Amino acid sequence: MAGLELGLEVAFYLYPVGLFVTLFAAQLVAYRYRDAGTKQPVDEKSVEKVEVFYARLIRIIQLLLAPALASRFSRYPESGS
Repeated sequence: MAGLELGLEVAFYLYPVGLFVTLFAAQLVAYRYRDAGTKQPVDEKSVEKVEVFYARLIRIIQLLLAPALASRFSRYPESGS
């Protein structure tokens, strides 16, 4: 059980770091394209593929973390009156 708790703690701290890195990289790419003055045409099919891929990735991560979170919080039942 200690490994699971450690994994959750690591995920808790890495998630904001991952968000920051992703947002920073997106801004960097946008700045470089704007700075270069050239816009590449956007292929709608490739955009849809990327959206579907990341939607599936998020769902898989949620499915993997849901049991871990459920087991963690089931040990601390709320005290009812």
